[in-house]
Amino acid sequence: MHYVKAKGILSAKNGMNLYRGCLHGCIYCDSRSKCYRIEHDFEDIEVKEKEINHLNEVIKACYGVTHDEDKDIEYITSSGNHNLNGYQALAYARIRKLDTIYKRDERQRMILTNIAHKLSDVSISKYPQIAKSILRYVKVNIAFNKIIDLAFTAHELASYDISQLEFPISEYREEGRIGENGTYVVKWNKNKNIELLHQFIYSN
Repeated sequence: MHYVKAKGILSAKNGMNLYRGCLHGCIYCDSRSKCYRIEHDFEDIEVKEKEINHLNEVIKACYGVTHDEDKDIEYITSSGNHNLNGYQALAYARIRKLDTIYKRDERQRMILTNIAHKLSDVSISKYPQIAKSILRYVKVNIAFNKIIDLAFTAHELASYDISQLEFPISEYREEGRIGENGTYVVKWNKNKNIELLHQFIYSN
């Protein structure tokens, strides 16, 4: 573990929604982390000092308890790398109003990447069980057998060395608030961003 200081999922009709679990007036959490059946640890997630209080607030919401019933909740008490359990990982991905949308996206990508790496170590014989657990809470228009076939194929093809790109590219965007209501906008260099996105997708 190392320590750092830093400056300061399910929708009603159409599957998973990463914005559930937030206590900042978005979509109500209702202890969804338990419903996701995220029961394994998420290794090597770096929690910054400024994130601790916000993270613990959302952990409480994701655990689905009142203020007086938190004795069983595992809170994060220090910065540095942690193995997060299911509701902690969900809360980490749901932190809002702390920094920028890009940092929030970065946290969500970190969790999803960790899930992919975890699955790379799971025997394919367990895929049907995992899929059945997930499909209890997600509506899809793909037959179960087809899902399993795709999962087996992905396991054979995937290297799990996941390349990522933040978009629009930080060097080619400007952002800020405009107007009397302070509407937040992003001004981006369209041509340069599209060029770099094309290179990211199609270049070797």
